[in-house]
Amino acid sequence: MTTVFKLALGLWLAMLLNRNFRGKALTRAFILLPFIIPTVLSTFAWKWMFDPTFSVLNWLLYHFGLISGRINWLGDPDLAMISIIIVNIWRGVPFFAISLLAGLQTISPELSEAAAIDGAKPWQRFWHITWPLLLPVTMVVVLFSVIQTFADFQIVYVMTGGGPATCNAPVRHLCLSDRHRHRPFERGPPRSRSPCFRSCFWSSSSSFSTSAASRSAEP
Repeated sequence: MTTVFKLALGLWLAMLLNRNFRGKALTRAFILLPFIIPTVLSTFAWKWMFDPTFSVLNWLLYHFGLISGRINWLGDPDLAMISIIIVNIWRGVPFFAISLLAGLQTISPELSEAAAIDGAKPWQRFWHITWPLLLPVTMVVVLFSVIQTFADFQIVYVMTGGGPATCNAPVRHLCLSDRHRHRPFERGPPRSRSPCFRSCFWSSSSSFSTSAASRSAEP
């Protein structure tokens, strides 16, 4: 669902940035800020904004008369999921906007001008000219966005810690929690306890010993 919103908002921003206006370079740099800022730092800012006691959103909604009391954004399972979705969309829209803008700038404006001379309306020019030519770039961007969304761990971990009651925890968070729950006092680096690491280590050690022995046996 977040990918759909990111695609719609990113395409809208790309269409706006593709026009000529004053301060276009500064606007592009400003739009990239959510994607450039470290995820943990920006997520802490969003967590403060969704805080039930010091929430800026609650303050604004209260002063506009939309709510009468505090909303616990991160304490309710549904509201916590909505908050995570909002932050994920905010971080992903710049990637869509810049990528689709690059695709739009490869399309020759003469095609739209010729269609406009033939009497095509703006939505017809977009649907029959711009969108088919932009579709390959869109498919690649959507694929990367889906992979990144599924692998997103920092936003959930910082904002809710997978809660409340692990109802919004991703698979990576559940695996990490299960590991620390069942083996909290083990010592040594995790890689030394991994069977795969041990097998690779012993195989490489044995191959090195074999090669060293063969070299020493040579006249």
